[in-house]
Amino acid sequence: MGKDPLEALRERGYLDDSIVVVLADHGHPLGDHGKFLKGPDRMYNELLRIPLMIRLPKGQHGGRRCDALIQFQDLLPTLLQLTGSGGDLGFMHGRSFAPVVREETDEHREAIITGFHEGIDRCIRTKTWSYVERPAGEADELYDLRDDPHEQLFTVYEETLSALGAADEQSAVLRRFEMCLLRELGYAVILDRDVERGEPVARERSYVYVVERGPVSAAEAPRNGVELSGQTLIDMQSGVFSSAATQQQSKLLMRTLINHCLGNQVLHTRQLLRDLQEL
Repeated sequence: MGKDPLEALRERGYLDDSIVVVLADHGHPLGDHGKFLKGPDRMYNELLRIPLMIRLPKGQHGGRRCDALIQFQDLLPTLLQLTGSGGDLGFMHGRSFAPVVREETDEHREAIITGFHEGIDRCIRTKTWSYVERPAGEADELYDLRDDPHEQLFTVYEETLSALGAADEQSAVLRRFEMCLLRELGYAVILDRDVERGEPVARERSYVYVVERGPVSAAEAPRNGVELSGQTLIDMQSGVFSSAATQQQSKLLMRTLINHCLGNQVLHTRQLLRDLQEL
C-alpha cells in the first residue's frame, strides 16, 4: 500500500511487458455551475473531461499528448488490439484507438455522445462544439469550445443579465459576476485571511490588498495596493454588499484585479447597463 505502482511492476520484472492505463470514471464539479460532485445534469468540462494516460511496454511512443476524442467503450478494443488479441472487434460498441497510441494518427472520433444512463440530459461534443440537450421545458445549450471555453461563465453571464434587469441595487450583482470572472481566469481572490500573518481577517482592522498576494495588514503592507477595511473583506466573502463603504471599496478592488488579469483591456459594464435600461 502506498507504493508507486510502476516501481512495483519494475521490481517484479513486469514493467517492460505491461500496458499501464490511468484514467478516471468521471470528473467532479466543485462549485462549478453552482453544483458539487457528479450528477446527470452536469454536462460540462469539469465532469466530462477526465485524464487518460497509457504507457506501452518499454515506454514506446511515450511523452506525447493528443486531443483525440475518445469514449470509455473504446478502451477495451484498444487494449485487445495492442496485445494482439483483437480478432474481429466489429461486434463491440467501442472502437480501437490503437492507431492514436502508436502515433499513426491524431484523430479518432468526429464526435462523442455522453450522459448518465438513468438521466435525461445528454451532451454531444466535437472538438469545436458542445451541445447539451436538456429535458422538455428546459433550454438546450450550445457552446463554441474555441471561443467559449468557460462554459460556467456564460451561464453566470446569462443569470447576471436577468438579475441586473430586475435588481434595484446592481452593484452586488456586478461584484458577484466579477468574482466569477476572476475565478474562471484562474485568479484565486483571497478574502478571508491576512496572507502575511496567516490570521483570519478582523473586521475592525485596515488592510491593503496586494495584487498576486491578497490582503495584508495596512501596518505591514507596501504602498502599491487597494486600501479596504476588514469589514469589506468579510462582506465580500459572504456576498453581502449592502454597505456603501463595501460597495465602493469592493468596486475598486474588482477593477484593479480584473485590469491586472486582462492587461488593462477596457470593460464595457457601464454600456451594458445602459443597454439593459433601454430594453
